[in-house]
Amino acid sequence: MRGFDLKLAAISLSICTVIALIVSRFSRLPFVAAFLIVLGAIFLNGLVATYEDDIPGGFNNPDGKSTPQYVASVNRFAYWALLVATICLAAYSFVSRSFIVGGISIGLVAAILGWTISVKRRR
Repeated sequence: MRGFDLKLAAISLSICTVIALIVSRFSRLPFVAAFLIVLGAIFLNGLVATYEDDIPGGFNNPDGKSTPQYVASVNRFAYWALLVATICLAAYSFVSRSFIVGGISIGLVAAILGWTISVKRRR
């Protein structure tokens, strides 16, 4: 693994600064908040790209034989987080009787989505 590349870090921070200046100029968002959002978005994008490259069939793992251990943990966490989020959305929607779009409750849709996720997981 390479050491810390100061030139790359300076370029990345400069790009974040320019994007944050543009966002804060055309919105009511303060510069510091825009900068932190842009920095977080770029960091999250890097994490997602690394994960996608490491899953079976990805760029770093085309044959699926060298899958890193963290991929299984991320998959488990994503499954449970999505399941809990859909259950919370369904419960909130049923309790508050809001989120009605075109006569269909978003809570019902979330409950069905949570059920399909749990059924798929059991296979």
